[in-house]
Amino acid sequence: MAMEIFARLSLGESMSAICRDPTMPSQSTVALWRARYPEFAERVARARGVQAEQFCDLGWEIACAVTPATAYATEVKLRQLRWTAAGLAPARFGRHRPVEAEATLEREAASPAQPG
Repeated sequence: MAMEIFARLSLGESMSAICRDPTMPSQSTVALWRARYPEFAERVARARGVQAEQFCDLGWEIACAVTPATAYATEVKLRQLRWTAAGLAPARFGRHRPVEAEATLEREAASPAQPG
């Protein structure tokens, strides 16, 4: 069951759509599994990263097919894909990259303060 979820997520299907399938677990069951089983949560996160990459590829295909007549609709689609990819894999596709606090403190400690 878990492998099916990972495969379907990796192919770009939403978790909502997967959980609507009568042969699959409900959203609440998947949420419980993610909280209870760290390896399941890790696999879902990895599948979400693959899904984000697929959305980027899809965005490129959509952008290549744009015409003057479809430009506005294409922009709307691309904005949604960009937002979704950033939500699925923020460290890779988000606008703001996470900062490692320890690394920043170490760099500041290593470089002497400049007189003002």
